[in-house]
Amino acid sequence: MFFSRFTSPIQMILSRLGLDFLFSGKLGVTFSTFFLGVQFAVIWGGLMWLFYWSVNPVELSFQILLSGLVGLVVGGWMTYCNRKHPDENEHSF
Repeated sequence: MFFSRFTSPIQMILSRLGLDFLFSGKLGVTFSTFFLGVQFAVIWGGLMWLFYWSVNPVELSFQILLSGLVGLVVGGWMTYCNRKHPDENEHSF
């Protein structure tokens, strides 16, 4: 199994289960950014709601917007790191 250190958690779980999944480094930049960003936004938004937004209520539209923006930034960063040093990112387990 080969995957990157900058792979999404969902992709790592599928890889551990033996399911072949398209490596995000082989996707286009835009699709890879959205693919990784949406996954991060859902996980990060869920954790923020669980630990902070449920105690200190914030408008739902702001929560969705903030989660989406953070997801896109982190997805873009992971895509950039995968493309900047592709040989250093692959690990074998």
